[in-house]
Amino acid sequence: MSRFNIDKRNTKSDGFTVGCEQVLEQADELPPCFDEAFLRPSDDMIGRLFLSLYFLSLTVTVRMAFEEKYSIVNKTNQLVELNCEASSDQQWAGIHWRLDGVPLSKNAHSNKLNVEVTDRPDAGNYSCHMNSTGAILKHYYILIDVERQTDKILKETNRKYITCQAERFGGTFTCFWTEREKAIFSASFHRDGWNGDTKDCVLTPCTSSECTVQATCTDQTFSPYAEELRQITITVEAATSKRYEKHTKHFYIRDICKYTCGNKIYLLKVKVD
Repeated sequence: MSRFNIDKRNTKSDGFTVGCEQVLEQADELPPCFDEAFLRPSDDMIGRLFLSLYFLSLTVTVRMAFEEKYSIVNKTNQLVELNCEASSDQQWAGIHWRLDGVPLSKNAHSNKLNVEVTDRPDAGNYSCHMNSTGAILKHYYILIDVERQTDKILKETNRKYITCQAERFGGTFTCFWTEREKAIFSASFHRDGWNGDTKDCVLTPCTSSECTVQATCTDQTFSPYAEELRQITITVEAATSKRYEKHTKHFYIRDICKYTCGNKIYLLKVKVD
């Protein structure tokens, strides 16, 4: 069985550029609608679009550190300073700022830009460009945290945003949630009080609105023969082109088993005459 690797491809969703590694394994050859030309750096835009749409239908691992990639604003009227970091020669030649690709008018040609975020129109992708070529010198994503807002990205069902379950008493479990609007997600977990690294989950994205997103997570350190002493904490982050949302959930594997877990012991009381 052959293996085709597409490494560090950039796909765009709602104005975001997401770097991910995707591997197509279960195929002896490339699908008829794709040939090796699509894998060369000289791909045309149409080829890239169809290749991206094809891989979005696969289960992929999305690794994103939202707090590092984006500037999260968690209160209204918050002032955010952006720095183009242009050299003196570039500033002399001329620079300008854009929001979601649209040139700004206020302080648009300064090396530093102060943004007062009050509502959704103030959030988005801020980028600094050269006047002469339009080349991007620096860009920032400013998102509004919707934690205190009722209009969430995830849909609440029975007072829960995330539901988790395990098919058996093992190291693999799945969590799922329903998105109310198109977004990109990140899911990771760790054991409470454990010195091990946070592990990423494999996401199965949905392709329509109001659909269920599933995260499959595997704890390689878990043993069904040992007592489960520490809870799992899963963190799900969601982002649109303007908003950000974060949810956490705590549980033991034994408490989310879909069927009877192997570590449960039942005592039978017998009366002896």
